[in-house]
Amino acid sequence: MEINLLTKKLLAKGFTKENPPDWVRPWRDFYGGWTYPVEMLYNMVYETPCGLLTKGCGVHGHMSYGGIDWTVENDCYTIACPKFDGIICELNHPVLRDSFLLRENICSCAVKQTDRPYDYEHSLEKAHKEVWAEADRLFEEFDSKMGGRACKYRSSYDRHTKKWQMFYDPMKCARAPIPACQEFCKVLQKPLLGKKGNVFYDVKHTQVEKGVGLFPDEKRVYVTKGIKLLERSVSITLCEAIIEHSASSIAKRYIDKEVYNFRCEFRAGRNLLQDLADAAEGIEVHHAAVDKKIAAEQKRQRKEARKQKRILRLEKLILQHGFYNLEEIDKRRAEKHLGERIYELDDEHHKPPESEFEQLTF
Repeated sequence: MEINLLTKKLLAKGFTKENPPDWVRPWRDFYGGWTYPVEMLYNMVYETPCGLLTKGCGVHGHMSYGGIDWTVENDCYTIACPKFDGIICELNHPVLRDSFLLRENICSCAVKQTDRPYDYEHSLEKAHKEVWAEADRLFEEFDSKMGGRACKYRSSYDRHTKKWQMFYDPMKCARAPIPACQEFCKVLQKPLLGKKGNVFYDVKHTQVEKGVGLFPDEKRVYVTKGIKLLERSVSITLCEAIIEHSASSIAKRYIDKEVYNFRCEFRAGRNLLQDLADAAEGIEVHHAAVDKKIAAEQKRQRKEARKQKRILRLEKLILQHGFYNLEEIDKRRAEKHLGERIYELDDEHHKPPESEFEQLTF
């Protein structure tokens, strides 16, 4: 950034980079010189052009827009205007008057530092709180129209149109770190049963391998069974809701593949008779849990092979050069992987070569 206004004032008073004031944060060119400490930002009072007061400006960052660095150090900062009507405010800074974000008509408003004491009754925070209080009231009306099935966690509010919309997806409920509903789901109008499970499904893929010469094309069918949808077990009520409401969206993720047999189980079960019947029809059957174990074992073997390769390399280096002649990084690696064997290899390195001639004895 260019030198900020705060820094210009302090430089004019005789302060320098080498001799800064004791109350500012260290000089950083990125921020245009000195900046206010966080504890000071929390206590500064700023005022909007329409007279609303706010505290804590600058704590959560700044922006550069319209060729201006909007920072507290430049005595110009921006906040989100609590009005979402899309009407241009003539009191606002000219650069920001039509700076509406498309969603909700959010407008950035320029604020400046003031000597007025902070008053919550005339504050920006109260104005925003009133917006959300109105949203809560309108949600009650929305919930009533939905027959008491509206879920606030699965709904969104547009502060410009002042309307609520609900997009129910039980997948989001199942994947939430902390479940929004603990015992009862308003959308389903059902209790969330304590018994847990997961959603499993099967995927079938048909592949045509082109024939060569006199050999005709060959159609091969692969089936992977028991693919687990969720990372953790959830209430079977949610599992059943996912199968009912989200199965089609899950199937769309697989291009040119058939997704079927959605089911709720504690763990993936196996139908041996069905597997044999599929195999008899020429279908190559896989089970996701088995494939996962095989992949994990192959990964472990590759990792072990890489480890053994590193060990052989380190052993060779010690035999050729001796441990204490290695680079520092190789010494650390040897200590990690070889342990006490280092001394055996180092002794081997220093052992004098055997004589080319042996004395004959009778």
